[in-house]
Amino acid sequence: MKINNVGSVFLLTISIWINSVCGLSSLDSSIATACLKYNSQFKWSCSSSKKYSCLCKDINWLQTLTYCVNYGAEHEKPLEHAMRHLRLRCKSGGIDFTTQQLEDIYQNGTLYTRVITNNDTKQQVTGTLIPDETTFDYYLTKYKQTTLFVTRSQWYGWGLVFYWVTIILIASIFNINKKIIGFKNPLNNNFIKRNFTIPSIGKHYKERTYLLFRFIPINFPTRLDAIIVTIFVILTIIFCGMNYDIQLPHPNYPDQWRLNARMLNYRVDQMALALFPVIYLFGIRNNPLITISGLSIGSFNYYHKWCAYVSSVLVLIHASLWTVYANRYSTYHHYISQEYFQWGIAATVMMWVLCSHSEKIFRDRFYECFLFFHKAMNIIFIMGLYFHIKSFGWLNWVWALVGIWSMDRVLRVVWVVINGGVHNAKLTDCYNGVIKLSIPKPKFFKYQPGMFMYIYFLGLNEPWFCSLQSHPFTILSEPQIDDAHPDNLIIYFKVNKGITRRLLKRLERSGQQSISCKILMEGPYGTQLPTLTKIETNQVAISAGLGITAVYSELYRAAQLTMNTAGFSHQLIWIINNPSHVEWFHEELTRLAKVGCKIEIICTKGPQITKENLIINEDKMQVVASIDSAQSSGSSTIEENSTEVSYAKDNIQYLEARPDLGQLIASAIHRSETQQAQPRALNILTCGPSGFNDKIRYHMTEELKREIKINVDFDEKSFTW
Repeated sequence: MKINNVGSVFLLTISIWINSVCGLSSLDSSIATACLKYNSQFKWSCSSSKKYSCLCKDINWLQTLTYCVNYGAEHEKPLEHAMRHLRLRCKSGGIDFTTQQLEDIYQNGTLYTRVITNNDTKQQVTGTLIPDETTFDYYLTKYKQTTLFVTRSQWYGWGLVFYWVTIILIASIFNINKKIIGFKNPLNNNFIKRNFTIPSIGKHYKERTYLLFRFIPINFPTRLDAIIVTIFVILTIIFCGMNYDIQLPHPNYPDQWRLNARMLNYRVDQMALALFPVIYLFGIRNNPLITISGLSIGSFNYYHKWCAYVSSVLVLIHASLWTVYANRYSTYHHYISQEYFQWGIAATVMMWVLCSHSEKIFRDRFYECFLFFHKAMNIIFIMGLYFHIKSFGWLNWVWALVGIWSMDRVLRVVWVVINGGVHNAKLTDCYNGVIKLSIPKPKFFKYQPGMFMYIYFLGLNEPWFCSLQSHPFTILSEPQIDDAHPDNLIIYFKVNKGITRRLLKRLERSGQQSISCKILMEGPYGTQLPTLTKIETNQVAISAGLGITAVYSELYRAAQLTMNTAGFSHQLIWIINNPSHVEWFHEELTRLAKVGCKIEIICTKGPQITKENLIINEDKMQVVASIDSAQSSGSSTIEENSTEVSYAKDNIQYLEARPDLGQLIASAIHRSETQQAQPRALNILTCGPSGFNDKIRYHMTEELKREIKINVDFDEKSFTW
């Protein structure tokens, strides 16, 4: 855990340092830009006023430009800035002057100064031209205004960055207070939860994708996340329209349309560039901000997507304006032949493809193809962005995103090395689509509830790129959970498509219940700030199917820490569709019962269950799988609120339909609300399929609408995005 945090903080430090380096831009020095434009009206030895590979070999041009920037600079700092600008302009043409060389050229040019004549626009200039004060002041004033506008555009880009800094900072303050300090938080109340933090803006939809008109996918966030993103979008729109105060005439723009188009271009591209590092920071795995802020991975992915959406729109405006501009003034054939323009088109296309193919409807159906192409197109986008703007400047933003992206990849490799490289793991078929993975515990591994790891499965006789794909799996609990192999980490996962389906087929082909396979381990991730405040809430976990693996470890830890403390009443409600799930999870259930946690198992598969008994007796734990003969002869469909067939405490309860989740939540709140002993506050943990999680979230919101005397928290363990 320490290595993860240190590495991630190092990532941020490097990125911030890179981003602080000033890069050249076409307007970063108003003095140099004014001199370049002012002297472009005269005839030099080159056919173009922008071919610096030629101009920087013309001693008369060099003497005139260095004299001009010394003439226009009022202080030493802007002079140094202007001279550096000239150096970089020449360097872009393949000629690298030192500062001293340019100073020597200036000193030599002072020996050949002369006033400007009318012939200088027609005949090749010799000597050093002295700027006309009135005309040059006009150029300098206009370019100072333009430079100020571009600088403001950069400020607005930084404004969007610091908006997200503010969001993370506020979340971090609340999280640090909750985990370490323990001051009473006035915003931690049921009103805020039922109106902002818990409900989705899509009622029954959050993790699930809603199909508008049955084909347009829409994903709904929580209200709080929606508010955060809405403010971000509104700020972006406002920033795009502020402070357009440059007036005609202007030496670069002969009409108002050109002026407006170019200024808007500067504004949107500066804001888009500023968002690129933010997009990558929200999307990486080795992100210490998740640990510090306490925000969920789902929230970070949501911010990641919306920053990408907004930036893509800004880039599209930039590209569209340039296309219209070029067509309007018949210069498109010139622009399209330029390498920077071609790379700009490539970067724009890649950015929109990255956004569109990342939609959940495509990602879920073609996940492995998504992974491969997302990485490949991401590299193409970075290359396109670099080659598009390298001659204009502002490369500091590119280096920042490259630093974030590269460091994350380096840390992934570091994790694999720290975890010992290749491991021989044991795969066990638990049947009914469940596989148990037992992995030797790495030497430096320190367990914390909620951790998960990315696993690379090697040697599956699949294409080579399959071994480069990693998949996240929740670590069930501490290594001691397996008595036979106390130094092993245990992971349970459900067979779906892709790699898990291939693992099951490999087990089936072997004809054995357990086989070994070679893996690489990356992580652990999901670390949290250490909890130094005492536990003051009852924990009730409501899970479905394999969702129990996500809530089990936190429930077990809370029950273990409060086992000898009066007043605590922890509970597990596990909803399954097959009683055989109890067989592969019985050891964990037994341990949970030993630390005083009440266990309630609800099976939704009624008439199809055979009359066989599964008896597990262990201290406080007794699970009896049995079914009443009257139920077997009953109707095959019963309404959701049917009377359940219930047995003794901790027995499996059989229903012929899904349980009423709202009633389960209401009962848990009522029990905690009416108990006499303290604590009475309640935290509801939940994890399950996306539809299950969405219904739990909805019922939680509905329950909090009534008058409740206790504080109720909600903690959803969701790994969908």
